[in-house]
Amino acid sequence: AGVQKSGMAALRGLALAKGQLGFLRDGGGIEVAVESLHAQYKEKEVAEAANGAFSAMASNAGRNSPEVATMRTAGVVEVLLKVMDHHAWDQTLCGKVRVTLPFITED
Repeated sequence: AGVQKSGMAALRGLALAKGQLGFLRDGGGIEVAVESLHAQYKEKEVAEAANGAFSAMASNAGRNSPEVATMRTAGVVEVLLKVMDHHAWDQTLCGKVRVTLPFITED
């Protein structure tokens, strides 16, 4: 789980770095993050780091961007809902996910 958490933090850093989000998308980083979270969604620290990465990606990409479209098709919404189901008792984590989701789902 430590590797996944660190990887998500690195992806978040790339998403926040000017001009790098497109490269992250083109390199399959969004899909890798989704696959990683599917495998480790029960680990709270991985779920928090992944949500942070997805939040950074979505907020920096802007509405109707290719990056947000990739996030939708890659299954980001579905895996974040899976996190919310599993961690329903953790209102802090679920609250953070609830803040992220509209950036991905709203047109």
